[in-house]
Amino acid sequence: MCEPLRIGRRQLWLALGFAVLVSSLALTVGQANAAARTAQVASSQPWGVEVDASTLASLTRAEGREFRKRGLTLVAASSLTAADERKLAVAASKWGVRGIARSDARTMTFVDASNLAAFERLANGPTRVAGVLELKRATSAASWRKAVAVARQSPVLDLVIKPTGVGAEATLARHLSAVTASSASTDRTPPRLTGAARVTSTALNSVSVKWSRATDNTKVTGYGLYVDGRYVGSTQSTSTVFKNLSCATHQLAIDAMDAAGNRSAQALVTAAPTGCASTLAPEADASSGGVSTLAADTQRPSVPQGMRWTGTTPNTIGLAWNASSDNTGVAGYRLFRNGVAVGTTSSLSYTFSGLSCATRYTIALEAYDAAGNVSNRAEATGTTSTSACPTPTPTPTVAPDTRAPSVPQGMAWNGVTQTTVGLRWNASTDDRGVAGYRLYRNGVAVGTTTSLSYTFSGLSCATSYTFALEAYDAAGNASNRAEAAGTTLTSACPTPTPTATATATPTVTATPTATAAPTVTATPTVTATPTVTATPTVTATPTVTATPTVSPPPVGGNSANLWVDPNGGSCTRQASLAAYNDGTACGSFDAANDACRDGDIVLIKGGSYGAQTLSGGNSRSANCTMQVITGETARVSGNLGFSGASRLVLDGGGARNGVGARLVTTTISGSGSERNQYGAYASGGSKFVTLQGADFGGWQIDNSNNVTYRNNDIGPCDTIDSDGGGGNCDNGSIEYCEAGFAHCTQYNEGHVVEGNLVHDFGADDSFFGGGGSNDPHWECMYVSYPRNLTIRGNTFVNCANGGNIFFTYSNAGGGFTADYGYTGLTIENNVFTKTCNNSSAPCGGRLDFAFGISGHCNIYGGTDLSNVVIRNNSFLGGSGFDISGGCTQGNPGVTLSGNVRLGRNYANACGANGAWPAQPSQLRETFYGGAVTCGSNPQTLGSAEAAIDPHVMSNSNTAPDPHLKGSTGPFDAFVATSCPATDIDGQPRPATGCDAGADER
Repeated sequence: MCEPLRIGRRQLWLALGFAVLVSSLALTVGQANAAARTAQVASSQPWGVEVDASTLASLTRAEGREFRKRGLTLVAASSLTAADERKLAVAASKWGVRGIARSDARTMTFVDASNLAAFERLANGPTRVAGVLELKRATSAASWRKAVAVARQSPVLDLVIKPTGVGAEATLARHLSAVTASSASTDRTPPRLTGAARVTSTALNSVSVKWSRATDNTKVTGYGLYVDGRYVGSTQSTSTVFKNLSCATHQLAIDAMDAAGNRSAQALVTAAPTGCASTLAPEADASSGGVSTLAADTQRPSVPQGMRWTGTTPNTIGLAWNASSDNTGVAGYRLFRNGVAVGTTSSLSYTFSGLSCATRYTIALEAYDAAGNVSNRAEATGTTSTSACPTPTPTPTVAPDTRAPSVPQGMAWNGVTQTTVGLRWNASTDDRGVAGYRLYRNGVAVGTTTSLSYTFSGLSCATSYTFALEAYDAAGNASNRAEAAGTTLTSACPTPTPTATATATPTVTATPTATAAPTVTATPTVTATPTVTATPTVTATPTVTATPTVSPPPVGGNSANLWVDPNGGSCTRQASLAAYNDGTACGSFDAANDACRDGDIVLIKGGSYGAQTLSGGNSRSANCTMQVITGETARVSGNLGFSGASRLVLDGGGARNGVGARLVTTTISGSGSERNQYGAYASGGSKFVTLQGADFGGWQIDNSNNVTYRNNDIGPCDTIDSDGGGGNCDNGSIEYCEAGFAHCTQYNEGHVVEGNLVHDFGADDSFFGGGGSNDPHWECMYVSYPRNLTIRGNTFVNCANGGNIFFTYSNAGGGFTADYGYTGLTIENNVFTKTCNNSSAPCGGRLDFAFGISGHCNIYGGTDLSNVVIRNNSFLGGSGFDISGGCTQGNPGVTLSGNVRLGRNYANACGANGAWPAQPSQLRETFYGGAVTCGSNPQTLGSAEAAIDPHVMSNSNTAPDPHLKGSTGPFDAFVATSCPATDIDGQPRPATGCDAGADER
């Protein structure tokens, strides 16, 4: 898969207990000890991931691809059994990544790295030290870079990053630019020394050694030098002089290293210098190509004396001691609890915290100097216990709360417009307090509030709605909703402006080619156009919910009303949540859907399934939630389909961008593209259906209402022939429907596409007969006549032609008259990138298109665009926004606000060439890489595409990251008008004065 870097994928690792390890070394199994002595010339900084038993069971092919691409090392946790370590080794080999057994990692000493100065003082020691640094939301980029720089300065220092607190995923993603993918290497082959080392001469306190040049599959970058097992320097020569040796026999060693950090086996030689003139620590001779790295100090500090307990509590032990002495000075003291290093200090006391009450601990202490010499820990060890546990205070027995709050009184309409209805009421009462109020529209829950008023939005004009209200308490008791319900009508629709009578239009031969738009060959002859009177009012349409209610994740843990497994059973529903029973499980998703009732939980066991199509809704008025059980993965060898399904949430467990998805479709055998995955399709009158947290290929929403695709990994889906898609693969089409049109039975409207990673919709060269051909459309998303469509917080990468999203007034190239144009369309907080511009698979594309959003107007006969909002999107990697064809607007029409976009070759998006008969509302747009600017108070960052680079984490076309760099910048509070409620990460934005682009700093 030509996937982008998915930083968001690390959320899965955090949730499953992964520890992210930033190492200055390239590690392979069995090389940890040698790697601890790697020379400073091995400057790569690859990432590693510590894996425990639960994470090992959850690893998927998708994570394996990420590990390999980023050059990650899998480090076995100390809790892994020998059998689990073997499984980890097999997985690492299968994915082509590095693996390291925990036994090799035990040579590390783990310390607190919050004190960077103390951590840095360990740089010259003989022991490999891993500093643990908590990464919080408040951690600045500068402090992160400083920590990485400290770890990089020495071959014995590593840095373990521990993201914590709210927004840990986004925080980690913001700071990862300090270590880039350029450090990743697929080289796993160590160099090989071809001959033995030999002594060429000895002198006063020195020995000269020579060896044969090593060989490597890539290139040998140098040789490491060791005296009595201690790393002393490196050289690029094949000879060196070991100097400052004591008058004794020494074991001298040499190994070879390559650019990936792989090291050869050592060549050993034993020799003694001539004479006894000094007691200096050994070093390599810099004049012969070596690099001196160690201070001339081999003397240990004295053992700390006078150890004494200074106080104990149930959770702490205090320790004090007298100062040690050292020939060069004591650098600090390292503290141990039950044999594990827990901290360092430069003072003469320390408090061990986080202990268990009434528990005995062995406490030890060692002094260390700047050279890494340490005192004898065994001579400074003692045992003591924490204080007794406090007597627990009996918890008073509280009777369960079963009393519902009172019904809210005084309901009254609080203002009605064409698209909103306001409601207010008096406070309810409850014996233990009212927690809030839940609001319903036409029987569907649409929100909660703790205040005494609420505004229902996103409504249709001149339409009757039933609204209801219930109070609820902390125990989940709710008032009688039926006693707090009412019906009202939104304001009348605006009267359409009559269109003047048109006279005969002369024959049009050819329309001139528009800038950056597809060439138009010829418009058919137009005869007399009939008189057009006022456009008739569209009658009431099905209720459209901007964001359909999504049931919360299952609250039953490992219990459910229904279970699904690959083998199936009696498919018996349990009235209350119950544990898995093989005999009563359902054998397919649809069987469970047919038996599922209002509010039921269905848990899906991991394993291999065939194609799954869900239909019907068992007459439900509330959602049925189906979720793949935590810790297991359901793999579907076929399409996921919804055909006439209703009131259903299918949850694959993934977070934004499909990170950690546990519902995964397999690749399509014989599709013509080996990477194509089976897709997910909604059709046949489906309504109020949500698919979230899954990983699949092609996708489509057709002839349905209120379908939500949320937090999915969508793609790859390559087109390989003139029909497109190679079978079972569609490029995200959401096309117009109305009753009686083609296969349709209703309008196709009210959909939400949010939080997805949509990627790798490639076009094979054979599809369009050569690079740059204008024949195909194979975008990541293809939309015609949308109504009440929300596209929010998605990331689009590697889309073949025509834009990440292509808007058109046709279905599959065929024109017709529809009941409405673009109505109620919102596009916000997305990341768009430039379409592929090469002519070969897997990402073949059209050289003349580079749009994040593109499309045509003036094909439909009525008003083209009404209530269209395109705001706070980040167009990265040289992508832009363009549209052509004379787009007419309703009232309200089009608002462009807070977008960050390319300012070159996209004049049409600013109203040039007749694209906008009336200018859209363009407010506070930010441009880069060109001279095109428009709107109210626009800003431009510069004429080069790189002008945006200092302000976002990554302007890459294949690995975009819209998060803002630094603490301030030109995007800050730039948008003075209405802002989205949240940013791409779900962080709240201010109502006005938000940051430009998809990220709120």
